[in-house]
Amino acid sequence: MRGLSKSIRGVALATVLVAAAACSSSSSGNGGNSGGGSGPGLTSDSITIGTVATITGPVPGLFQGAVTGVEAYANYINSQGGINGRKLVVKSLDDGFSCAQEASQVTQALPNVFAFVGSFTLNDGCGARALTNKSTPWIAYGFGDALKTLPTYFSPAPNHPTGFVTGPFAWLKQKFGLTTVGQLYSATGAAETQKAELNAINSVGIKTGYTRGIGATESDFSADVQRMKSAGVDYVEADLPPSDAKILLTEIKQANFHPKLISDAALYGADSLKQLGDPTLANGVVGPVGFGLFLSKNPAPGVALMNKWIAQVPNAGSADLYSVYGWASAELFADALKAAGTNPTQQSVLTALKGIHSFDSGGVLPTANVGSQVPGHCWVIFEAKNGGFVTMHPSTGFDCAGTYLKSGS
Repeated sequence: MRGLSKSIRGVALATVLVAAAACSSSSSGNGGNSGGGSGPGLTSDSITIGTVATITGPVPGLFQGAVTGVEAYANYINSQGGINGRKLVVKSLDDGFSCAQEASQVTQALPNVFAFVGSFTLNDGCGARALTNKSTPWIAYGFGDALKTLPTYFSPAPNHPTGFVTGPFAWLKQKFGLTTVGQLYSATGAAETQKAELNAINSVGIKTGYTRGIGATESDFSADVQRMKSAGVDYVEADLPPSDAKILLTEIKQANFHPKLISDAALYGADSLKQLGDPTLANGVVGPVGFGLFLSKNPAPGVALMNKWIAQVPNAGSADLYSVYGWASAELFADALKAAGTNPTQQSVLTALKGIHSFDSGGVLPTANVGSQVPGHCWVIFEAKNGGFVTMHPSTGFDCAGTYLKSGS
């Protein structure tokens, strides 16, 4: 991600990564008899949901994966007969990385969608402020407080208040003997989340040697590398997409800088290492994340199911960070819709969501309390190795050591 990537480097890429968990049991739809119910986008045999994502703009296709994940789950559930006789219809909306366009898309969609599901955009606060119908469910991984404080907002991986998990940093500190971190973070977008991550790192006894917010047009980190080297940094933490990671990793090598560990959770993905040109450039890079590793040779049942259906979406390729949350959000909505019965309303779906207290999407996410929106603290760490990825820790499932440390704690 060039250009815009400079302004979102840590955004979803660091938050989504480790901010762990979700809650409710995974289940498939059933083809029961269609019934009544009321609400926009609801008919006797279908229910329309909207997914807002940044698809066009400075980086075309940026969060297309979120839409893909929702579409994949809709295709899966529809193959089972839908939910109480209703098929899921996905209306894809594009905010073009514009606050005004986000608000406009949400406003125009409100009369025609029952809920917003799986949306992934840094402008979701603009969309939230455009929700004139305050009963409309919004089920997604959110960023802006304007959205996360809405009573109709539910996340498959609760992340409010802003904070970060501590467990992976304690584990990495012990394994590698880390003492000093150097962090590069986005000066725009999710800067607060990046600060929360640094707070979590410091909380386990790793001091800050260097930190800097990166501007939207930067593409040279050589000065940062030299300053980290001079500051005695032995742990480089920078959640950069592949195009920027290539620059940083190359400059670290050229500077003869040998930190004990480099962490870049944003590198995880089937095409990421290919974009580095030389995949071995990332050897040894690790990443703590809060979802099941979808490139694992032995994925959890829900992850295997997700991979199967994403592969069937035209031009989708393989799963990525964003499709994980699109899929899980759609499954969470489906679970609530089933619980709402044959005559659903937006309010009855919201009531059902509040009653879901153990959701994990079949291992796609760690288990967490969605109904009460309690942030989770489970995680897994991957390592880039020999042109691919392996699981560093734990060998299976998630490690739930540590806590979710709220910002300012």
